[in-house]
Amino acid sequence: MFKDPAMVWFLIGLACVLAEFALPGLIIIFFGIGAWCSALLLLVLDFSVFFQILFFILFSTLCLVFLRKRVSFQKEVTEDTTEEFIGKRARAQDSFTKGEFGKVFFKGTSWKAETLSKNIIEKGDYVKITGQESLTLLVELLKIEE
Repeated sequence: MFKDPAMVWFLIGLACVLAEFALPGLIIIFFGIGAWCSALLLLVLDFSVFFQILFFILFSTLCLVFLRKRVSFQKEVTEDTTEEFIGKRARAQDSFTKGEFGKVFFKGTSWKAETLSKNIIEKGDYVKITGQESLTLLVELLKIEE
């Protein structure tokens, strides 16, 4: 099974496409498409590993450059979408401080987060969302009144 280079490229492509579901960003899928194009080319022609890798890089880059904007599902961040985040509470999934990125759990998913305050945000702390820059949430430590 693994002696056939076309099958190996097909499996690499499948792994990349499946990885796209776990790692958002809409980039890895184009490497999967590049691997599948290389597999199809290998079914027709037989060429060395060097050219297989070269074609994989070529196909992946072309797909990434020409198709990413067309298949991007990310909607534009407008004030309407930003307002649904501002003032809401999220929970820190790891520790981070000013100048570092961390992760917070909000609306059922993990988000990249950054804080502009000097307070250290510890794993498990609740944070208040103060803004949004693209897919990064700006947060500050939520003070719990006792």
